[in-house]
Amino acid sequence: MPASLHFIGAVLAAVFSAVLTGDGILTRYDFDQPPADRWELPKELAEISGLAVDSAGRLFAHGDERAEIFELDRRGHRIIGSFTFGNPAVLGDFEGIAVSRNRIYLVTSDGVIYAGRVGASGEHVDFVTYATGLGRLCEIEGLAYVPADPSLL
Repeated sequence: MPASLHFIGAVLAAVFSAVLTGDGILTRYDFDQPPADRWELPKELAEISGLAVDSAGRLFAHGDERAEIFELDRRGHRIIGSFTFGNPAVLGDFEGIAVSRNRIYLVTSDGVIYAGRVGASGEHVDFVTYATGLGRLCEIEGLAYVPADPSLL
């Protein structure tokens, strides 16, 4: 079995085991309680596809079809600013976002990772891409940064 398939299988087995046995982090949440907060998203965020929080507590979201990243004020329910990868913003089927230190990562449904620094509002940021090859095996639907590893999942 290719290493990438073995890795995906191991991750899925761990996730399903945690969910089925109740040992996962989700057991810490009481989903029967009303939400602590609710935010009706403005028009600019109607097509966001992912959320990520950095180690400083900043909240980021990204567009579904453009590499536009928004920084959000979750207490004030507003957009603080936004920046793009590229000028104009790169187009793609973006499905996930992760943040590590001052780096932002976006992933497309076909497994291409876009990486760049956190930009200032209105900035067009340079980026690099990494073809994971996972798009040949499955459709990617999310991205997370695991600081303990440190790695992208």
